[in-house]
Formats: sequence, C-alpha cells, structure tokens
Amino acid sequence: MKCPKCSYIRSDTDSMVPEWQCPRCGIVYAKYRNPSDLAVSVSLSSGQSFDFTELKLYDSNKLARLSQLYSAIDRNYRGFSTGIGFIGDIEDVAAGSIVKGVVEGAVSGAMANTAAKQAEEAEKLYRNIRSTGFVVPVAIVENIDLPQPELWKVPHFKSDAKVELSHIPGKFITIRKDGRDLAIFWDKVESYSLSSG
Repeated sequence: MKCPKCSYIRSDTDSMVPEWQCPRCGIVYAKYRNPSDLAVSVSLSSGQSFDFTELKLYDSNKLARLSQLYSAIDRNYRGFSTGIGFIGDIEDVAAGSIVKGVVEGAVSGAMANTAAKQAEEAEKLYRNIRSTGFVVPVAIVENIDLPQPELWKVPHFKSDAKVELSHIPGKFITIRKDGRDLAIFWDKVESYSLSSG
C-alpha cells in the first residue's frame, strides 16, 4: 500500500506496524484527508457564501496565558473587600468603617495599578497572537466537522517547535481566501457544511 500523505510504499519488513497505519509518517490510512480535497462552506445572513480550504489558528499556550491575564485583570479591577462588618454604637461603627474603607481603598488602588499593567501586557500579547497565527488547511483541523470554532484545534502543528493550535476566542474566524485573510463574523453564519473534492 502507498501512503496517501507521504507516498511511502509499505513493504514486508514493515510487519511490526499495523496494516492500517503508515510505517513512515504514522497516519491512519482511513482517516487521512488530503488537504486539497476538503473545503468548508458557510452562508451568511447577508446572503454571501464562502468556500474555504484554509483558516488561521493560533498558539494555544499563548491563548491560555491571555485567558489567565483577562481573569486576573477582572479580579484586580473589582477591588478588595474585607467583608468585615461592625456592630456597636454609631461612633464605633463609623470609625471602624472609615478605617476599613481607607484600607480597602489602598489595597484596591494597588490592585487597580496591577490590573492596568496586566491590561498592557494582555494587549501586547493579543497583538502578538494575532500577528503570529498559522494558516492551516482545514483537513488537518480536528473537529472541523462541527460548526463550533472553540472546538477546532491542531494538536501537534509542526512549526519551529511543536505547538497546539486552536481558535482565538471571539466573534469571528479568520479564513484565507485568494491569498488574503478574511474575517467572518460567526454569529452571522446561517449554514455550515464540509465538502470533499
């Protein structure tokens, strides 16, 4: 058998590797899809339709770091509260509340400064992620048969280093069409299908 991906021709000496798998590149013959044979078709609420064979995905590690930053920013901007209440006469409650307010305000101010620095880091990281995306054939994207971009991934993409690629969270996907990147707002997609050539 000749491998449809790497063109290796199986020989009798390859008996240690299962017959359903290529001894050289390791693909499962039955699951292999030629990148040029698979296309995604979407129709938008505007009436436009797009067929594409490539889309842009991003480094999952960088996306995870960005998500952590967003969570930290949210926590820090919410500020700090001790949760302490006071019981007693009006003067004790007022004095305690003032001290508590000063302490919480100081801590909240420091947290807001931290959040501002984290926001700057998040913005730089987001720009880096967007500028270093990888255009991949839809045929190598896991879960491409599902119209849920958050599930799309390429687990072992080979670039300078092996990275996992996934869709950047947001309202749109980026496809490659006629050598250009195009954004498709996902909430405007009315139909989604795969086709093989």
